[in-house]
Amino acid sequence: MHAHRSIDVVNSLPSAAFVELLAGIYEHARWVAEAVDGKRPFATADMLAEAMREHVERASDQVKLALLRAHPDLAGKAARAGDVTASSRSEQAGAGLDRLSDDHFEKIQSLNDTYRTR
Repeated sequence: MHAHRSIDVVNSLPSAAFVELLAGIYEHARWVAEAVDGKRPFATADMLAEAMREHVERASDQVKLALLRAHPDLAGKAARAGDVTASSRSEQAGAGLDRLSDDHFEKIQSLNDTYRTR
């Protein structure tokens, strides 16, 4: 399907389907998709992505921090248990994080802890 036709399909979705389709782009933050729903139609997928990014940038620091904290750790326990969005599973598998040895898993956990603390 051509990119222009794809964005036309996305633009024509009912609100609930639009939000459901885009809700996982920002992990566990459907509020981003809900916020841009009323800004349709978008001329391109890039313009849709930009609208979502801008909405996140305008959010309060507290909301941004909650968004970061909701994102699953790299190779974390939720990822190992499969308790993440399909997009996160795909991203982590693409980086090989779904095939770590126990030693590497522990090292990643230590780095995740350091990152969260910071």
